[in-house]
Amino acid sequence: MKKYSELSKKELVALLQKSEQASDALTSCEVSALAQSTQMHLSVLQKVLDVVDEPVYIVNLNDHTILFANKKTEQLFGRVVGMRCWEKLQVGQQGVCDFCTNPLLLDENQQATGVHRTIYKNELTNRWYQCSDQAFQWFDGSMAAIKTSVDVSELKKATRRLDTSLEEKKAMMQDLVLLVERERRKLSYDLHDEMGQVATAIKLNASFLASSDDTQSAQYLAATADIEQLATRLLSTVRGVSNRLNPRGLIELLSVSDMLQGLFDEWSNRNSQVLSKTFFEVDTELELALDLKETLYRICQEALTNISKHAKASRVEVSYRLHDKKAASLVLAEGDSMVDVEYTHLIELEISDNGAGFTESSQEGGLGLKYMAERVRLYGGVLYREPCERVGGIRVLARFPYLKKEGGMSHG
Repeated sequence: MKKYSELSKKELVALLQKSEQASDALTSCEVSALAQSTQMHLSVLQKVLDVVDEPVYIVNLNDHTILFANKKTEQLFGRVVGMRCWEKLQVGQQGVCDFCTNPLLLDENQQATGVHRTIYKNELTNRWYQCSDQAFQWFDGSMAAIKTSVDVSELKKATRRLDTSLEEKKAMMQDLVLLVERERRKLSYDLHDEMGQVATAIKLNASFLASSDDTQSAQYLAATADIEQLATRLLSTVRGVSNRLNPRGLIELLSVSDMLQGLFDEWSNRNSQVLSKTFFEVDTELELALDLKETLYRICQEALTNISKHAKASRVEVSYRLHDKKAASLVLAEGDSMVDVEYTHLIELEISDNGAGFTESSQEGGLGLKYMAERVRLYGGVLYREPCERVGGIRVLARFPYLKKEGGMSHG
């Protein structure tokens, strides 16, 4: 074999041409192998990410072109590979989205900065997504970003409901604080006016008796009788105030029917101008929990208080009904929120009148309709306020599911 120094010019040219051809062939093989390897990796990536039931796609960070998309992405948006993300995945965009994280994914040295998350609403799907974006180097050496979107629409709805509920609870607590202060002032005035007058009268009678020598005179005997009547009146007032403030002692001793009848009788005595009736449809009294009995008491008390203050009614009825499940199925309408609730009995407390009923402005003197509803909800019940044809006015109806278990009892 000749040395390079011994080759002629023609032979050197021929050798160089052969070398270039060999080099071209080698480069072509490398390119082909690289393409096959890339295609194989893309195929594996496709199989893996198609399993993910959320949109996942990859974009070029320079021009926002979509390089790859999983099956879920194409189910939602159609064929997207080769198109710019803001044109295909959004609606009405004239350029890069305001919430785009691409500028944040690389630092000044073109190094990935980690995961960046955003939450946005996609107007095409009308769903909310939490997006997690991260930069990496694509097969051709360019910088790309993988973008994973998780549908959080239901979470957003639940969060809004929770926020609304918290705001309502906050407002309710503020109202309750004001209410407690009003009730304290009212109680103070009632005690001052009623008990103050009675105490003054007793004092005057006692002074007269102390200065009188004739213990058998008509005046002496009248003063003695007056003191007895005033003391009875004072004791009744104290008991009435005590029961209104804390009726649990009374509630614990009585059945629900007797408890409601006693409350109704007391109210009727103070409102003798109103035609009032009670109806109890109870075959066998259930042993209700004390808190539930107090809830029934408070609902009836609140409704009657509002009737006397605001309704201007001439007819009032209170009904307490206890249905077994068979009878309850006839009472509950289709679509009622309690139809699917597990129960053995249905408890109903209804207060109806022929007056104006509740108004939003009528709640200052008591807990009001919304507080009554809150008490009912605590036990899985529902509070209705609706027209009542029977009396020609309004009725407040509280329904509670009751589950009686073997060897014990349970409500709600």
